[in-house]
Amino acid sequence: DMSRVIADSFGVGTYETLTGFKFICNMEKNVQEKEGKEFLFGYEESIGYLTGDFVRDKDAVISAMLIAEMAAYYLKNGLNLLQVLEDLYQKYGYYEEVQHSIYLEGQEGEKKIAEIMEAFRKKLPEVKDMEMVRIEDYEISKSYDLKLKKTNPITLARSNVLKIMFSDGSWYVLRPSGTEPKIKLYLSFHAPIREEAQQKVHLAKSTILQKINSIIKSD
Repeated sequence: DMSRVIADSFGVGTYETLTGFKFICNMEKNVQEKEGKEFLFGYEESIGYLTGDFVRDKDAVISAMLIAEMAAYYLKNGLNLLQVLEDLYQKYGYYEEVQHSIYLEGQEGEKKIAEIMEAFRKKLPEVKDMEMVRIEDYEISKSYDLKLKKTNPITLARSNVLKIMFSDGSWYVLRPSGTEPKIKLYLSFHAPIREEAQQKVHLAKSTILQKINSIIKSD
């Protein structure tokens, strides 16, 4: 979510989609044709990037060109890209992001994945010193605000995805892979300093995996 915070500081809007460039490019088209806005940049967690409207898919060529242009620009200013990234962390805070996959193969694995998703929908594990504020269930297209006790619709396409958000803006997502026999856990935790962000994501990951492993080991 660091990109959203940076975009907000420049008055640039951000849009969320489901994973996949077919969704990102559909959003690009809607932003341009229905809202009359300029599309600047799109990306997904699995290292895919797109800028401009030259193509309607992830574009490694233009991504490489952007990296080269950035490196050349900052080199002229006596900086490398890691130094620039550290400056961004100092300004906007640290975002520790982790992706963890658990492979569960065969019919038994498919059954366990379904059991894990069902168990999390019934009862979420509590992460120490972290306050849950919103649950987004994309399978039923509903977002539940835990503070206001209010349910709102999710306008994205239905998908077996569960997103849990905390009061400090941190979150995690749990979903089955659409292409492989595994369940995927995404975590994004924010803090003013790196060590605190790392501690948060470690604690959350351990708590979540403890629940997942207990389901896998059960009969």
